[in-house]
Amino acid sequence: LMELILSLSYNTSTITMNIN
Repeated sequence: LMELILSLSYNTSTITMNIN
């Protein structure tokens, strides 16, 4: 479960950086 949460967090961060 933790790995899934970390993975989602990482993906969200990457998407946010790409938008900026």
